[in-house]
Amino acid sequence: IKENNHFEYHRIIIERGLSKAQLAKELGISVRTVFRWEKDMISMTLKNAVEVASFFEISLDELVGI
Repeated sequence: IKENNHFEYHRIIIERGLSKAQLAKELGISVRTVFRWEKDMISMTLKNAVEVASFFEISLDELVGI
C-alpha cells in the first residue's frame, strides 16, 4: 500500500482509541513498524493492510481513504 494512507490509518487508530503498542501487539508486529507506517517511512505490505483492515473490521478501501 503506497504512501498517503497514513491520514486515514491514523484517523482510524485515534477513533478506536488504540495506541501504537496495542495495535502492534494485536498484529504481532513491532511498535517501530507501526511508527514507521505513521511517519510514511515505510509502506504497509498488502498482507499487513489486509490484517489491519480485518482487525478494525473495515474494508481496504476505507483503510486507504478511497
